[in-house]
Amino acid sequence: MGIRGFVLVLFCIAFVMLFYTDDTKVEVIEKKELPTVVFDNSIMYKIDENSVLEVLKSSKANIFKDKEEFIDATIVLKSDKDLNETNNIAANYILKMGDMLYLNKNVNLYMANGLSLNTEELTFNIAKKIGTNSSAFIAKIDNNILNGDNLYIDVNKRHIIAKNSKFKIDVRDK
Repeated sequence: MGIRGFVLVLFCIAFVMLFYTDDTKVEVIEKKELPTVVFDNSIMYKIDENSVLEVLKSSKANIFKDKEEFIDATIVLKSDKDLNETNNIAANYILKMGDMLYLNKNVNLYMANGLSLNTEELTFNIAKKIGTNSSAFIAKIDNNILNGDNLYIDVNKRHIIAKNSKFKIDVRDK
């Protein structure tokens, strides 16, 4: 009789568990990519057999497998035309993926050809020297000032396209 009662209790428990639903949520932890190398207050150099091609100074650098992330960074690139001239790019945050730079917050671009650009965000191709953004900017070219938004800039051709732009041209004799 005891075994029959035990089996009956097990059967009842199994029957109740058949219709019981558990509403506890399973928390899925996302796998966050960790940097392979981390530098604090770093200066990095890109050199070839003849000279220094690029200097990158940052307060924090995170090097991942396929990207590089820099906080409070300045990049100094050697000019293509004159070995003594440099192009400078500075921002509070820079994400570098190959030849592409994604710059955010307090972006300043100073080129050897006389162009300077200030904006809050910029996407810049180092190899082609072409930049785009969708926020407000101020560009200065040889004492001429351009304000606007939605920027497209080709540094090599000195070609700029922008929306809602205002251009102040300095016509004084030089």
